[in-house]
Amino acid sequence: MNTDRFKENFLSFMNGCEFIYSEFKNGDFGDLQRVEVESFNKMGAVEFWSSGWVGIDLVDCVSGTQEISVLLSPEQRDLVDGELRRFADLMARR
Repeated sequence: MNTDRFKENFLSFMNGCEFIYSEFKNGDFGDLQRVEVESFNKMGAVEFWSSGWVGIDLVDCVSGTQEISVLLSPEQRDLVDGELRRFADLMARR
């Protein structure tokens, strides 16, 4: 999974969201592709590491509740799509 696949599969579910893309080299788990998402009083980030790790965080800015905070290892790659669907669904809710 990377930002290109994220764009293809999940962006259409997050209408009205703003996206910021960034890349960083030589991080803790290799190179990092990061997508920051803001919408409807929520903000979150999805991080794709070149070593296969995926981090997903989502905060409700009104309540201050952290709705998602997961770091998935390469061995958990079968869970990534489900967590990204959950992220997209929560981001789209008003």
